[in-house]
Amino acid sequence: MAAPSTSKPSPDNYGIPDRTATDQQFCQQEPRSDVNILVLVVDDEPTSRRCFASNFAKDLRAERFVMDFASSASDALAQIASTIGQSLILILSDINMPGMTGLEMLQKVREMRPDVPSS
Repeated sequence: MAAPSTSKPSPDNYGIPDRTATDQQFCQQEPRSDVNILVLVVDDEPTSRRCFASNFAKDLRAERFVMDFASSASDALAQIASTIGQSLILILSDINMPGMTGLEMLQKVREMRPDVPSS
């Protein structure tokens, strides 16, 4: 009989299984042509990507929508410009980012995509 493990959870994951690689696999797939709903997450912090990928992994596996990530407001604007054929339904953005704030980006999104609800 094996002795019980006495190791403590790593402070990095606090005993929560690390599914980052699995979740990132779903989030880094090419957008599917038959899934027309896009959620865009804009944040310069890499930990945010993992957080969203983990929290929405079940929905991403079920292919309810496509989630894309941008690490800056300018990257997000470029992605938004290339998604005219998709229904961009939600943009989750950090406010304080280098270069352009999330609020400044929102103004530009309104000009580029008036069909996307914003407030």
